[in-house]
Amino acid sequence: MAISLEARIVAVADMFDAHTSERPYKGVWTNDAAAAFLQEQAGRKFDPNCVAALLADISAIEAIQQQFRDIPSGLLMPGRWRRSRSPLGRGLSITRL
Repeated sequence: MAISLEARIVAVADMFDAHTSERPYKGVWTNDAAAAFLQEQAGRKFDPNCVAALLADISAIEAIQQQFRDIPSGLLMPGRWRRSRSPLGRGLSITRL
């Protein structure tokens, strides 16, 4: 069974976003590094048409990245949220203070 077009599109977009976004367990790749990796893996791990479509307009991707930049973890305001017991007693939930 073939992988659906939707899944192939998501795989390419998710890889690009995951590698160019801050994560606590890895460093951030530049857009150029992520694009080079996608091009290297096009036809192996990723659909080459989906890779080409994503990389066709990097300036649009950069505009979106600027609009929705990650907030560095050091700038988050501690104490604004706390964990609390669920009223139903089924584990913990997040409660806004």
